[in-house]
Amino acid sequence: MSEDNEASDAPELPADAQARIGARLRQMYDHVLQEPVPDRFMSLLNQLQANPLPGDGSQRGDDNNKTDR
Repeated sequence: MSEDNEASDAPELPADAQARIGARLRQMYDHVLQEPVPDRFMSLLNQLQANPLPGDGSQRGDDNNKTDR
């Protein structure tokens, strides 16, 4: 059995229930979006962009720095 078949066997929530859950989750976690990213995380992200892993091929720096070209 493929994953698509397994997912279709799962019970589906009605649209109104999905909307209520989504609204409640947004209400609960909205404050997290307002918090600044810690300096340590920004430093790590900058290091990853400046020094991609050899053979990674993800081109991390290119995706986030399109204005640098």
